[in-house]
Amino acid sequence: MKTNTDKVIEILQSYRSKKRMIQQLEFELQNPSQISATELLRAMSIGGAGYSTVHSGGISDKTMSVVAHYSDTADRLNIETLEEIKRELRVLEIETSKLELYVSLLDERQARIIRLRDFEGKSWNYLEAELKMSERRLRAHRMAGIAELASMFGFIETIKRNKHNEE
Repeated sequence: MKTNTDKVIEILQSYRSKKRMIQQLEFELQNPSQISATELLRAMSIGGAGYSTVHSGGISDKTMSVVAHYSDTADRLNIETLEEIKRELRVLEIETSKLELYVSLLDERQARIIRLRDFEGKSWNYLEAELKMSERRLRAHRMAGIAELASMFGFIETIKRNKHNEE
């Protein structure tokens, strides 16, 4: 079973990829890829078949029925996809905001080391030069910060467990 410290380390390791996913999802919401009715009609206009009525534009009644059904289905799927993107985006935003808040509650030195190392992906060499500390001290401060974060996450988990036990 994972300890709270292990969970915090995993959360920190996934931070940058979650931020990237947030950017991707925001782009998809702002620029949804959807097929237009005109594109759909062009793709479906394959000419008249011998078993259905063909209109002057070369599109049969059956094709028109398929296009209408497909268009309705495509609209529904486009809406469902956008709603799923919104849900996923909200989850990721909450997770990253929670971590950012908790890190901001740490001792300033711990917070800075975690932001540089885990949020920005800076190397230990960079941190040594930037913060004028040995790698050993940097790692010690980071681990102390991680322990504090584990305590914060554990506190919330305890509250949730207590609430579930009351119900």
